[in-house]
Amino acid sequence: MIKRMDEEAKARFEEMYLTYQDTLRRLAYAYDIPVDDIDDIIQDTFVSYARYDYSLDQPEMGKKLLLGKILKNRCMDYHRQKKRRICENLEGEEFAAESVKLKKIEAEMKDFCKQTGRPVDSARTQVYAVKDDSGRIVNFGRSVSQKAVWANKKSR
Repeated sequence: MIKRMDEEAKARFEEMYLTYQDTLRRLAYAYDIPVDDIDDIIQDTFVSYARYDYSLDQPEMGKKLLLGKILKNRCMDYHRQKKRRICENLEGEEFAAESVKLKKIEAEMKDFCKQTGRPVDSARTQVYAVKDDSGRIVNFGRSVSQKAVWANKKSR
């Protein structure tokens, strides 16, 4: 929870906002945040700075680095949520079509690795088809790494 700031702290926080907002805006754009969402990401960054009660007395370089790190984390969260929403929106035939595309891309990657002599990281790319009784692909299973992540989340 954000504690109340006195008038002097508010003025210093507003000054910090005005000083760094343009830099953070450019950085958010560089992290592929859509222009319409940049203001929200910037606001979240400054709210996080205030919420965790970071000192306004830090050196300028310290503030800049900390704000940049918070912004980077907010951008990663944004892209993670966006990816999750895209996956949740896929249904039925559309899901099957996307799954087939993924399998094709995986095969192309394996072929590329074979041609260049590079090892394939199977722990990150392993996908197997789940078939119904008639042999049609109905789904794709989780990779080993996904299973490990979910097992870890469930154990908490």
